[in-house]
Formats: sequence, C-alpha cells, structure tokens
Amino acid sequence: MPEGGILGHLRAFYGTGELTERANFHGHFLLWLVGRFFEFFEDIIHHHLPHDNDIKITSP
Repeated sequence: MPEGGILGHLRAFYGTGELTERANFHGHFLLWLVGRFFEFFEDIIHHHLPHDNDIKITSP
C-alpha cells in the first residue's frame, strides 16, 4: 500500500518468542516506523477532560 498500514510505513522489525514458567508461548516485537505514526496516535489519544455535552448520564 502506498499509504502504509494502520501504523504507517514499516522500516524494520524485530521479534522474538519466549516461553513463560507455565509454558505459555508469546512474542515480543519492536517496530521501526516511518511517517504517520505520531499523527495516528494524535488522532486516537486525547489529552483533555470530556466536554459536558460528551458525558451521558443515565439513571439506574
């Protein structure tokens, strides 16, 4: 895709698998991204209190 995936363009990645003491297999990944990564998070993460009209109060 010319516009990249959900996080933008991927420059490189590294992943490794690990077993826990209870034999649960899981992975750890490190991604190097190019471009829109911070724009993406600025769009989805809000650093403010909600406005009064955003709060919906319902009675039990």
